[in-house]
Parts: sequence; C-alpha cells; structure tokens
Amino acid sequence: MRTQADRILDKLEAAGDQGVLNIDLMPIAWRYSARIADLRKDGHRIRSTHIKNAVWRFTLLSDDDKPFEVAAELDDPDCMDMFNEQLHSYVSTCCGEPINIFGFCGGCHEHV
Repeated sequence: MRTQADRILDKLEAAGDQGVLNIDLMPIAWRYSARIADLRKDGHRIRSTHIKNAVWRFTLLSDDDKPFEVAAELDDPDCMDMFNEQLHSYVSTCCGEPINIFGFCGGCHEHV
C-alpha cells in the first residue's frame, strides 16, 4: 500500500516546475505539511512558496536547482567571505543596493 508521502511525492514529480498547491494536497493528507517534512527528511529538496493568505506552492527541486548554501561555520573567515560574495550578488529592485542577510535592502532598509 502506498503511503501518503509516496502519493504526495508522485504529485510533486508529475507537476514539475509548476509545483503543487497545498489545497491540492489536502485530499491526499490532511496533515500534508508533516508528509512534506517526512519527504525532506528522506532527502527530497522541496521549495515552499507563499502565494497568498493560506495558499502555498510546493515544488520538487532537482539536484541542478541548488540555491546558495549558508556555511555551517559562519565564524570561519573563508566561509563568511564566500557567503558575503554570494549574498551581495542579489540586489534589491527598489534601490539596486545589495540585500542583507535578513532580506532587507541595503539602501532604503525595506524588506525585499
């Protein structure tokens, strides 16, 4: 018998880059978020994107979709340099200033 997590994984794989809305996962598992957490523990990379109000989109990422990773040892100067270099490659659309670690624009200090 297929588990709820297996059925959710099938749905995510079939959806591809389009992803699956949480309201489409509720018929499979009322506690879909716990099943998503189980899939993540099993090593699946799943992106959660807030759409509006209580609507979320879940997208299964391939190994090619690797966002920058935060170094485990942020006290290490080499790791911090690498992190800052990657972080400053993201600029805000409002001022064109680098986005800080908390997601705020470096110019106007608005949340991006």
